[in-house]
Amino acid sequence: MKTRHLFIFAIAMLILHSCIIKSLHPFYTKDTLSFDKRFLGTWKDDKDPNNEWIITSVKDCYQEERKHDTVPPSSKQIEDYNKIKEGYYVIFKEKDEIGIFFAMPFKIKNQLFLDFTTFTSSCTCIDLYSYHKVTTHSLVKFDILDDNRVSIKWFSSDKMKSLFENHKINIKHEKYDSNYLLTASPEELQKFIAKYMVSNETDKWKTDVAYNLERTESSEKSFQYIKKLISGEEKLKGIDLN
Repeated sequence: MKTRHLFIFAIAMLILHSCIIKSLHPFYTKDTLSFDKRFLGTWKDDKDPNNEWIITSVKDCYQEERKHDTVPPSSKQIEDYNKIKEGYYVIFKEKDEIGIFFAMPFKIKNQLFLDFTTFTSSCTCIDLYSYHKVTTHSLVKFDILDDNRVSIKWFSSDKMKSLFENHKINIKHEKYDSNYLLTASPEELQKFIAKYMVSNETDKWKTDVAYNLERTESSEKSFQYIKKLISGEEKLKGIDLN
């Protein structure tokens, strides 16, 4: 999982008819990063108990990958790694398809969030991956219910559309047909999130893209799986990680 791949954030046309709001820039800043090891592990979701979510830390993956490298990392690779070392790799398996995401955890007013971007996928038809076809950032409300249950909810594009159309917010954006691409800076995005959290808006986090996850394996077991991927002992169908 070469970290350099994560920095190819191409600007392209916003996908029409998507269900989640997208941003050109990250929703997090360095001072708001908040890694929580309780998200590590293997999970099933409430949409389909056969779906599998494997979560591991970028830091653990990087250190394991270095063991297999014969050439020291360049200064650019180290710089890139330092930008994302507090993040997670998220492998989402749905039936025979696989999507790999990169998530940066951050906190605003004691509420946890995740900033999601795509890494790769074996098939663009997978629902969650298709929402992210354009490599932009999406906002996820992240709640740890207990040590073995978490909730993740993507910010709805319908909710954002309502906010814009009713003149409830003023934030930099571009509009494509009925969809919006946020173009504000990370600092401006965080000001919006903070104000939105204390607003009187009803159904703030109502969304069609939400999952309740229940842990099925420990973080150690999920990391052992990732180690096999890095070493080449384990393969992901349709995906080349090199």
